[in-house]
Amino acid sequence: YDSFLLYSRVVRIDSIHMFNEFNLNAPFPSIQSKEFMRNAIGLSFDYRRSKIFYSDIQRGSINQVFFNGSGHRVIVERERMYWTNWNSHSPSVQRAYFTGFDLESIITTNIRMPNALTLDHKARKLYWGDARLDKIERAEYDGSNRIVRETLVNCVLY
Repeated sequence: YDSFLLYSRVVRIDSIHMFNEFNLNAPFPSIQSKEFMRNAIGLSFDYRRSKIFYSDIQRGSINQVFFNGSGHRVIVERERMYWTNWNSHSPSVQRAYFTGFDLESIITTNIRMPNALTLDHKARKLYWGDARLDKIERAEYDGSNRIVRETLVNCVLY
């Protein structure tokens, strides 16, 4: 494989060859998006899946995009991250700020194995499945207004 370096130019991500300084062609085209990218920093990449991850400090989001510039999407926004905790003694849906501060368990009752968590950014809702209770639920970002959206039979949730 070709060794390369990704770097941010604030509103775009560029690349250069690392060991062939005479090759002035970028390994990948510049990646830009007026919708998703205002101040990209903190780049990381998954070479096997051809994905770039970056945080945007102006938008307060973590984003992903493929090396070719397609598939641009927000994966975490509003300076908070959400995840599921499968701890058998106290399973929960949790959240915290990107800095790690203000860790909260926002869903803690009537839950056994929460997974398949996703966020509806426009409606500001959380959705998750419970692989032990066979249901899909929805709540506000703070865990309030929780409802069961679907009860499943003989289904495995991931």
